[in-house]
Amino acid sequence: MDKTWILTSEEFIEKSVQNKNGKNKGKRSIWFNGKDTKNQTEHPKPLWNSYLHDNFDIFKSDDRTLTREKRHTTGVWQKSGFRA
Repeated sequence: MDKTWILTSEEFIEKSVQNKNGKNKGKRSIWFNGKDTKNQTEHPKPLWNSYLHDNFDIFKSDDRTLTREKRHTTGVWQKSGFRA
């Protein structure tokens, strides 16, 4: 695979779940894969396709305070005031 899922820290916290118990209690988890139990196969969830990127260029921007609406046109999302 030539691409990887790249999220900002803020996106990760927003989209992840916090583990409530077990050895990783308090840590955050996110699942990018889905499982087909009938065929015993795994596949990437289409929900996360918007976070697939070739490189980290999404963090290269002169305007570090882009709004959520601009993410869809520029490929970069950061809430106002958040600096990478």
